Amino acid sequence: MEFFAVLAVVVVLCIVLGVSADIMVMGAAALLALIIFAMTVLFIFFTVRLLCSHRTKAVFLRVERPDGQRFRCAYYEAGGSEYPCVFPSEPKIMYREGKQCMVFLHKGSGKVFDRFAATTCILGLALSLAISAGIIYIGIVLFR
Repeated sequence: MEFFAVLAVVVVLCIVLGVSADIMVMGAAALLALIIFAMTVLFIFFTVRLLCSHRTKAVFLRVERPDGQRFRCAYYEAGGSEYPCVFPSEPKIMYREGKQCMVFLHKGSGKVFDRFAATTCILGLALSLAISAGIIYIGIVLFR
């Protein structure tokens, strides 16, 4: 909600200062492109972490909210230790307690990538790279 209030203030200030609508639209497009590039960097980071993880057998334990976090995540037991998933959990109906599954354990962070997190990383990386490439192409074509 605060985002929209700040956006409204910025737009009103631009109108008062006489900034043209074309410049405001280009600024909004640049901001959107910056957000997409940041998303691409984020997916690259998590995909590298996924590639540095090793595959191990785990048992799904539960879905709960970690201390100090806003979102619930899935917990798995692997090798006698309990590990949270990297990303927030999918709807609880997608998990079955006590089910044995394969996860990718990243020892450095002490978290696992379950099948949902691994799929999110791979698809997110592919789509964000494609969108980023499209933005770069459009930028080259429009601003040569």
